[in-house]
Amino acid sequence: MSNVCVLHNNFGILKFKYYKDLYDVNSTFWKRHEKMFGEISEISSSKNTPILIVLIPNWANLNNNYDYLKEDYLLNKTLINYSLDFLDIFPEIKGIDAREYVISPDDSHPNYAGHRLIA
Repeated sequence: MSNVCVLHNNFGILKFKYYKDLYDVNSTFWKRHEKMFGEISEISSSKNTPILIVLIPNWANLNNNYDYLKEDYLLNKTLINYSLDFLDIFPEIKGIDAREYVISPDDSHPNYAGHRLIA
């Protein structure tokens, strides 16, 4: 039983590092997405079509010790730089017990109830 807990804990650490690495401004992932935001902004301007991007936080931890404030700040700043309107829902759901709103303990994507809460 303890081996399973250690494996699960190590997986959580690896997953945490994976998400942190995605938002490294020097990573291929981030550069590709920053370019994509620029393209979305250009299309929105050229077509005179408003865009609203809804930022959904990582649901693994929605309390005062939220692990992704730096990454969310980078994303917010980038969207502002490209003049893209966005709605950051973290302030609205901060502090809820996310366990009842996620698919499973190993998958922090919102479930049906989580999506209803977002809407």
